[in-house]
Amino acid sequence: MKMKKKLLALALAVVSCFTLTACGSDEGKELQDMDLDKYMELGEYTNIEISPVLEEVSDKDVESQMEYLFSIQAKDAGITDRAVENGDVTNIDFAGYLDGVAFEGGTGNSDLEIGSGTFIPGFEEGLVGVMPGEEIDLPLTFPADYHSADLAGKEVVFKVTVNYIIPEISDETVKALGNENYSNVAELEAFAREIVQEEVDSNNYDTIVRVATNKIITNTTFKEVPDFLVEQQKTIVKEQVEYSLQGTNIDVDTYLSMFYGSSLDEIAEQNVKERMVIQAIANAEGITVTDEELDGELETFATDYGVTTDQILEMMGTDREYYREYMYGLKVYEVIYNNAVVLDAQ
Repeated sequence: MKMKKKLLALALAVVSCFTLTACGSDEGKELQDMDLDKYMELGEYTNIEISPVLEEVSDKDVESQMEYLFSIQAKDAGITDRAVENGDVTNIDFAGYLDGVAFEGGTGNSDLEIGSGTFIPGFEEGLVGVMPGEEIDLPLTFPADYHSADLAGKEVVFKVTVNYIIPEISDETVKALGNENYSNVAELEAFAREIVQEEVDSNNYDTIVRVATNKIITNTTFKEVPDFLVEQQKTIVKEQVEYSLQGTNIDVDTYLSMFYGSSLDEIAEQNVKERMVIQAIANAEGITVTDEELDGELETFATDYGVTTDQILEMMGTDREYYREYMYGLKVYEVIYNNAVVLDAQ
């Protein structure tokens, strides 16, 4: 995935604030057509000195990625000619039944290390001695303090099939995967390290942009933050959060306080300030997004997911102009990133 797409996770409403439309004296105008000098004096946005906390690639993360890559392909190298032993990592299908009825969350497929204590007491012990391909019933009792009150202390039956035992990673077993990207342990490790490095670089990009943008906002003088834009943002953020909280008992204010430490009013105003700063930088830099750029980006994105451009827009719940505004903002973030001066990064 391209690094700039990772910026989708930068903040709660970064994308949503790219579609602010003015009203009142600026009625019918996009933010890019407003005279922002009436509302603000843009602070310095180049050579911004910051000290963000950045990630590093660790051997542990690389090892975990190797194990993940190996496990998702291990069916082709899986052990099927001996019984399960304690310490084995097995691939299993399971379904749990309470009074003969499958209960919610009790059915699935999993890679399970026998003896890890991942499943409830008796589950993993019950698989020792089972041959791959064999299905067994495990009558078990959920702990009295189990987090689900519906299952705590209840007697259930798990129907479990051991599909195969995942072997140790070795040159032989890696080669048996038949993967074109690696045929031995060293190549698997190198491939995994590239994946982890890309993720770390992407996360650090996001962090630098976020910290630098916040500093630019702090350095900017706002003569006025238009109320109509703040109200617009309040509506957008509230609708987004309400949608994500469907099926929960958490209200919007509680969620924002718990996860962002801010109120709806504070987040909306901060979003508007950020968008105003982004627009001001775009104006100063002469940033635009052409139809050709927009079409190319949407086609690439759609190809990645195996759908059409119309379908990808539908999946994102947006339209072409909305996505153009998103790309427009990303270009500004690139300017901010390229002009940030990272000092004493942790």
